[in-house]
Amino acid sequence: MTSTIILRVILGENSAQKVTLQNGVLCSLAELMNEIQTQCNLMGEFRLQIMDPDLQDFVNLTSTTDVQNKSTLKVIKLCDSLAVSPSPSSCDTDILSSRSSSEVSHSSSLDPQELTLNTRSSWPTCFVVPRFSYEAEIKLEQGNSEYQKNGILLNPDPKLKSDILDGLAEEIVKFKVYLSDAEFSEVAEALIKQHPCLKEQGSLTGCSGWKRSLKYKMSNYRTKLRNLGCSEVTVNAMKHKPMGVSNPAFGVKKPRKAEVNFCPSFLPGETPDSMEQIRVSLLSEVKKKNNEQTLRRLMDLSFALRRQEVVKESPLIVDFMGRWPALFQENEVCAEFARVTTVALISKFFSKLDEHTPSLLRIFAKRGGAQGRRIRKLLVPLTKCACINVKRECVLKALFVYLNEDPDNLIKEYMDVDFSNAETAFKEMVMGVFVIRCDGGEGCEGCEDEPADVGVVLEGVTALEGLGNVTNGVALLIGLIYALNLSYPKELRYTFELLQKVFLELDGHKLSTKVQALKTKLFTP
Repeated sequence: MTSTIILRVILGENSAQKVTLQNGVLCSLAELMNEIQTQCNLMGEFRLQIMDPDLQDFVNLTSTTDVQNKSTLKVIKLCDSLAVSPSPSSCDTDILSSRSSSEVSHSSSLDPQELTLNTRSSWPTCFVVPRFSYEAEIKLEQGNSEYQKNGILLNPDPKLKSDILDGLAEEIVKFKVYLSDAEFSEVAEALIKQHPCLKEQGSLTGCSGWKRSLKYKMSNYRTKLRNLGCSEVTVNAMKHKPMGVSNPAFGVKKPRKAEVNFCPSFLPGETPDSMEQIRVSLLSEVKKKNNEQTLRRLMDLSFALRRQEVVKESPLIVDFMGRWPALFQENEVCAEFARVTTVALISKFFSKLDEHTPSLLRIFAKRGGAQGRRIRKLLVPLTKCACINVKRECVLKALFVYLNEDPDNLIKEYMDVDFSNAETAFKEMVMGVFVIRCDGGEGCEGCEDEPADVGVVLEGVTALEGLGNVTNGVALLIGLIYALNLSYPKELRYTFELLQKVFLELDGHKLSTKVQALKTKLFTP
């Protein structure tokens, strides 16, 4: 049975991160470095050192056989450049020669979260009201003092109100430019909590007027950003609407699944032509072996172009695979998910699934009726095998059923002897995870045999394959949904909502009644 390995990775003088290897120690050093690079969001070339127990000092790591559970590794960054190989091709040489050495060095050493002009952070759990202009802060201090002494509310003059709204708008766009109604409420409530003198008489919440003013302010602020060419706003300009549509609110393209970098602008100095050069070079680099580091750098640099294509054009999967074949690899799907959401997909998904498994099994055991019988049938393999992958698969399928959804609508299983029939079925599949099992194979410790293949199908095209296990396939399907800006299947909306908002903790403050009820049970002892 493969056991989970936990590593302590030192990234800098005062920076360290826990890295979880769900399938144990990886076979090659390159695979280990790729996994650390993905989970830690590292950029550029580096080497690894490991704490030697005999010498009590760090030494260069040359083989994964030295890595054990709770080992301490250290990342040593190397001098980086945009050179794509020791012997660059002519195409790569053209790209390098078109950039100055300072531009190349700067671009290739950027952190992934710095690879967009308008890089943002996730929406905070608690919105922090910024400091306003010096004059505004004096007026608010005096108003708060008067309110504390005599309970007299402040009636802000137009200049003060404008300063407050400007300050709030500038703080909001650090996270997003399109807010939900609940998020506008959060900002308005945080304002009157920080400055109680700004409460409004006659309002049930004390801040409904501020909330309304914020909505108008953000609308005007987006107009300014549109005039400046901010791609996340220009994508919704009237000239990009379908023919005959005159409603500005029609088909607004905005983050709907807690995307942080939804439609970023190009890096300073980059143009559509220069970004296209990088895309073309990726077509040749993806064919080379042991080229993960170079692919990661070029994919980071071309992120803005790729996202703009996805958001603005909504291309067919088969066409997009032809233009961006490097994206349709397991490591790159995880990296793209991190670029879009700033969250490490696999480690977050697996760790939260494992964390909630005991509570989920307890909840499942209390379920009765036909639903309970089906759940218990899905959990039968747990009595025969202690393999972590089998356990995760069983719990995940039972979760579908608990939410009154059918796992067979997503996870399609076939036998290897019927592979030709499976390929025909793939062409009719819009979105799903396929599992090919061997007929008559023997598994470990009495388990059913491990799948011969697991992959993801989108729009009848095999987007990923060789994923190892079902749970990994579901996680990477979520990664592709974010990378390609797809919608969740309607018949599985509650399961995907739970996976996104509870397991991945993206936009978890607003849940449907069904998912909220399960979340309450999960966190109830």
